[in-house]
Amino acid sequence: MLKSLNGTRLGGLMLIVGIAVVFLSGIFSPAVLIIDMVTGIEPANVEERLVAKVTNPDATNVTATFYLLGHVVLLGGLFALWPRGRGTSRGDVMMRTGILAITVSIICGIGSAVLDYVLVVGNRIGLDLNLPTEQFWPFLQTFNAVDVAVEATLLLTAFSGHVFLALGLCTMFAPGRRKTAAVGMSLISLAALVLFLVGIHADGASVLTSISSIALVPITLWLIALGVLLYKEDTELVGEPASA
Repeated sequence: MLKSLNGTRLGGLMLIVGIAVVFLSGIFSPAVLIIDMVTGIEPANVEERLVAKVTNPDATNVTATFYLLGHVVLLGGLFALWPRGRGTSRGDVMMRTGILAITVSIICGIGSAVLDYVLVVGNRIGLDLNLPTEQFWPFLQTFNAVDVAVEATLLLTAFSGHVFLALGLCTMFAPGRRKTAAVGMSLISLAALVLFLVGIHADGASVLTSISSIALVPITLWLIALGVLLYKEDTELVGEPASA
């Protein structure tokens, strides 16, 4: 099947599979801050996240593996959206800016998966060496805190990236449902970005950060829709279809 796909169609397939794997692996990962926010679960605090991950090492390792692989596949699909064969219009510039910002969020996703491995392995080594918990636990707490910061950066760059990507696509789509959807996605991403920034800076406003993360659901559906358009070699999105 893959031999029959040209680069554009393969990129669309990668976009669909990548974002689906990332989202599903996040749902089943123990105490993932982002998914807790999306699903409306009361987010675990930093210490609770650490305990949940190291006491469920198999689940943490499996979901981290799929989370990492999903982001790698997603990156390949994302760059299939890179403007090509066109000039440097405002839409192209915004799309490139958005893709680069989302690329940073994907790198953060990969980093978060690697940090999960570090937590599990660090805890296992400490237990195997019969070290007192208080001796190696601060090490794990440090890496867990870094993981929280990485996830926050992931959200920040994902929201800002989708604002630009959607605005760029608005200039490509003709008036209709696609253009309306692109405008709506840019507004959703912008609102999520504002709520996230207020939530992490204002005292007592952390609930806004949780609310902002709900935007990951429409963002996931949006990327799947773009993947479908790529797979179909939609002329509005890719220009004239390439020969297979």
